[in-house]
Amino acid sequence: MTKGDAGNFPGGGGSEVRGTPSSRDESGVSEPGVRLAHEAALRLVSEGNREIARLQSELKLAAAALVTSQEMERKRMASELHDSIGQALNALSFGIQLSSDQLRKGRIAELGATLDSLNSQVRDAIEEVRGIALDLRPAMLDDLGVIGTLSWFFRQVRALHPRLDLRVEIEADEREVPDALRTPIYRVVQEAISNVVKHSGATEITVTLHTSPKQVELGIKDNGRGFTAPRDVSALGGAQASCGLAGMSNRVEFSGGTFSLASKRDKGTSIKAIWPLGPDERDTNGD
Repeated sequence: MTKGDAGNFPGGGGSEVRGTPSSRDESGVSEPGVRLAHEAALRLVSEGNREIARLQSELKLAAAALVTSQEMERKRMASELHDSIGQALNALSFGIQLSSDQLRKGRIAELGATLDSLNSQVRDAIEEVRGIALDLRPAMLDDLGVIGTLSWFFRQVRALHPRLDLRVEIEADEREVPDALRTPIYRVVQEAISNVVKHSGATEITVTLHTSPKQVELGIKDNGRGFTAPRDVSALGGAQASCGLAGMSNRVEFSGGTFSLASKRDKGTSIKAIWPLGPDERDTNGD
């Protein structure tokens, strides 16, 4: 045995290096381990709180956007009711008073002409009411489904705007469109085409609707004057907001979809809405 080996045996004369033992808790975990676990837990809690705060902020913004959208819709409906139905009822009231006066005075020939005019005004008012009801939610969505209703709507657009080249590409199965998406899809198409006709100066519109077991995808593109689109759709304001783009975005997102917008000046505008489908949403309209 060499001198250097002495420290390896009990009672040997060599020096022995001893480590300082870490203190441990009752479970046998060292203090550094407890500290690291505690710090990791604090980080997770902090990150969770930040995520909760972010989601709460987004929820507040979405709720505010919904209230704004609903208020704009109420104002639009109030304006339509005042401008169309209100005026029609005033005209009818005047006509009834006139016919009553003619009857008292025995002016039968004039009374007949007045009643004929009133009858025509009543028919016009009925058509106005039907138009407003159709704008809110066509009853045919329940009878024909969204694809049949869109086909009807496209025929109306072509009849009213014969110079507009409306191209439609529908590769969709009605059974793959959940009931809850019928109205959002129809209203987005309706609003988008209305915007194009009123504001864009476009001569061409292309509408696409594709369905699959996993998603429903809607696209609307025009060759109008376009505009400089913001990166974030929620930043839409001014003319774009008044054109209903923000309302369309809210409608899509509140129904569980995502809304995207692309536009350049003199290059037209395109919008896309995608609704992912969960297992419980597939074949909701099938037998």
